[in-house]
Amino acid sequence: MSGATVTAELALGVGLSDRLLADLEDADRWTGTGAGPGEGHPGRGLALTLSAAGGAEATDAAQTAAASPPRPLRVPELARSLSLWVNGDGSGARPAVELADGDGGVATLRGPAVDWSGWREISLPLPAMAERPLTVTRLSAAAGPRPARLLLDTLVARTPPTGFARPAAAPDPIVATAAQVASRPWRFALQSAAPGGADRTGTGADFVLGAVGRAAFVHRGVRFLPLDAARRTLDGGGLARIRALRAALEAAAREPGTGAVAVVQQYAPGSADRKEVALQLRHLAEFRRTTGKRAAVVTLAAPRFAAGRTEGVLTLAAPRTGRTLIGADAFAAGDWLSVLPPMPAPTPTPVPAAKAVASAASGNVRPVAASGTHSRRTGRKPKYVQYEGFRPARREHAPDAAP
Repeated sequence: MSGATVTAELALGVGLSDRLLADLEDADRWTGTGAGPGEGHPGRGLALTLSAAGGAEATDAAQTAAASPPRPLRVPELARSLSLWVNGDGSGARPAVELADGDGGVATLRGPAVDWSGWREISLPLPAMAERPLTVTRLSAAAGPRPARLLLDTLVARTPPTGFARPAAAPDPIVATAAQVASRPWRFALQSAAPGGADRTGTGADFVLGAVGRAAFVHRGVRFLPLDAARRTLDGGGLARIRALRAALEAAAREPGTGAVAVVQQYAPGSADRKEVALQLRHLAEFRRTTGKRAAVVTLAAPRFAAGRTEGVLTLAAPRTGRTLIGADAFAAGDWLSVLPPMPAPTPTPVPAAKAVASAASGNVRPVAASGTHSRRTGRKPKYVQYEGFRPARREHAPDAAP
């Protein structure tokens, strides 16, 4: 499909195709309670043995059986369902496939109660709202009214034809270079291991946010609102967080010197449910629309770096490792944040053992000069440069205290 200025390519396909995830020929390498290799369909399969539910001799462990693969099994991103062959024994036991989603949450796809004998293929729809990518972490079964020995084989993902390869998404415009971050009027940093306070590393940041256990504060036109994720939504934590957010937005709307609100939260996928997250974003988007001021949600200690926006609200996830530096201008004409992601640690180059031994044996080993000593070869002191984040550190004055 094409137009005067826009060209789009649409991938069309009919039906679903099977993508093999595990043929279970390596069932002896799957580990877990009540699990072991068994007969397959054909070849080798996985056997799960259970006691009857509620039996006098049954323990909690004997009423469930589970096996973890030697390595996690990645589910294709476009998959609609999983299928699994089950050799039933009429016991009423229920097989299941356990998954981990991209947010670190857990989902369990439960199959029907086994009321048949012999091999049968079961289909397990994938949850539409789960954050991709999904990973299979275990195959399991729950006991029925009778003792059971289920045989499992051939786990596949059913996915539509992929068509053209999807191009890599461009990073959000707030992802910036070091020079762009430095050009902002001021900066702050995110680091999960830091307790928070003044930045003394020479990055030019006014302060470091490393923990959520501090009170709300205003700094250079931005109202920061740390939200406690210790309590789950249904345990009362959701109500407390939404109340704190509404109070902060009302205060920011009245303050002429405040141009933006930044919600700061710890990565805790089991704390806030999807309805709470959606309500939080709706309040922030409404704040932007009615006041013309800015809003952002900052997540600390996430599994990986991410930056984007929803309804104009900037969303930023800072990874557990490294330091994320952010330039801010609450009253800028365009985006009010510029984000420099932490640099990944370089992969060390391994030295072959034979080469290292040979060098030592031939005497080709020279000690490294310690700080303050002279090089015997040049007669000059060696030059030392302090590095942070694999870039030379800049010595600048930093505030003595956090705002």
